[in-house]
Amino acid sequence: MEEEISEEEDDFDDEKTTRDLVVPGEVLTEDVQNFLPGRGTILNKERNKIISLHIGLKQVSKNYMNVIPLRGIYTPQPGDKVIAVVVDKNPVKYRCDINAQDLGILKPKNTIKRSKMRFGRGRDYQKDDRSTERFEIGDVLIVKVLSANRLNSPELTTVGKFLGKKN
Repeated sequence: MEEEISEEEDDFDDEKTTRDLVVPGEVLTEDVQNFLPGRGTILNKERNKIISLHIGLKQVSKNYMNVIPLRGIYTPQPGDKVIAVVVDKNPVKYRCDINAQDLGILKPKNTIKRSKMRFGRGRDYQKDDRSTERFEIGDVLIVKVLSANRLNSPELTTVGKFLGKKN
C-alpha cells in the first residue's frame, strides 16, 4: 500500500503548487512580468502588484497567481469539472445544483456525444436524444462547465471522459 501512495505522489512532482494563507488587500507578488493574476486576484492601479481579493489560500500554479476563498459560494469557470444534482427538469433543459449562485443549465443536446455520418454531416438525433428522459430529479452527475458569466446561468455538459451519471 505504501508503494502505491509513493507512486501517486511522484505523478505530481512536475507541477509546482504552493499554498499560503492570505487576506484581502495583501500583496501576493510584485513580479508582474512572470506572473498573471488568476482567480481571486487583481492588479493594483499602477499595474505593478498582484493583490488578493479574499481570505483564502494563495496558489501559484505555473505562471498564474490564484486565491482559493475559504468561505463563499463556488464561482464556475469554463472547463471546470463539478458534481451536480438534478433539481428540476422540463422538456427543454435540466436545472442542476452545482453549489454556485445560480443553478446550472444542462440541455439535452449537451448530454449526447455527437458523431459524424458519411459526407461530414452530423447524424440525425433520435427523438429520445432531444428529450429530457435521460436523467431524473435527484440524479448525481459529474459535469463540465461549458460557459459561465455573471449574467447567465452556467451551461453544463456530460459529454466527455469520466462525465455523466454517477448513482
